[in-house]
Amino acid sequence: MTGTIVYNKEISEGIFEMSLAAEEVAQTAKAGQFVMLYLDKPGLLLPRPISICFTEGDNIILVYKIAGEGTKYMSEMQTNNPIRLMGPLGNGFTVKESVKKAALIGGGIGTPPMVMLQKALNIKTDVYLGFYSKSILTEHFSDSNVYVATETGRRHKRQCNRPSQGKGGRQ
Repeated sequence: MTGTIVYNKEISEGIFEMSLAAEEVAQTAKAGQFVMLYLDKPGLLLPRPISICFTEGDNIILVYKIAGEGTKYMSEMQTNNPIRLMGPLGNGFTVKESVKKAALIGGGIGTPPMVMLQKALNIKTDVYLGFYSKSILTEHFSDSNVYVATETGRRHKRQCNRPSQGKGGRQ
């Protein structure tokens, strides 16, 4: 299948958020799943596995870190560029409706799957995140207490009392 880049922007140093118009994936994705992105550049034969951060209508939002030639190439892709993908892949997280309280723990580039998981739980959660110096995506955890610690010593807590909506996304 082919998706179309809606936007691709840097959200922190070396970390990018890409929105892909990919209706079939967006409508079936579950928290904790990922897509494989196939890059049309000679020498980049292997697909890149990227976690689905959340869905927004018919779009999937991916957050990735430049870690090599492939993700560097991805960071240079522009709006309206097509990109081949396969997904959603993986089993994802099991979300039980009987859960009344949850604590989510993540950090760095492992934070994106936690966004959609928190939305799927649809309950007030405590979210504990760790980063090297600057946090990402904390604004997407609705109806949560978000605790952040960094290796550089910065710590903060943010309370968000907005109700969760849908399968993730901006509130």
